[in-house]
Amino acid sequence: MNREEFEQFKHESYEYLKAQQGRLVSEFGLGGHERWDYDQDTGEFTFSDGGVPKVGADFQVVGSVSTISDTWLWSWANPSILDARRKDLHRVRSFGEEHGLSELTEERWPADEDAGWAMTNLAARILGARGAYRCPVDNGFLFLIFTDVWRVA
Repeated sequence: MNREEFEQFKHESYEYLKAQQGRLVSEFGLGGHERWDYDQDTGEFTFSDGGVPKVGADFQVVGSVSTISDTWLWSWANPSILDARRKDLHRVRSFGEEHGLSELTEERWPADEDAGWAMTNLAARILGARGAYRCPVDNGFLFLIFTDVWRVA
């Protein structure tokens, strides 16, 4: 895949995730809940209002952006991410290897929040994700994709 083809693929991935996110907003009201929580052990992400869970989702961690080092780190290279929460990301790395895309194969590289979203868009499309979320964490952001979403209450 040459650079022009990769840029087209990135654009198509953005459109894919934009459509998925639109479905989650219309079907589940994502973006309108008071609180979110995730549990790496169970792999469940929960949106709640007034302490009452409303929407649940299974998730995989795509990667993170550090606002200290201004870098992207893939989840498959981050020992703080449980294996079960990054197990599907090997397919994204393999896609990068197959197409000679260093952004998908290098563990860490200079990046900002926009680059984090771009990698999340690509992962969502390659893995057929139902949606994504960006979690603010100490010193940056954690990017997740949802593999399944359901109404809790």
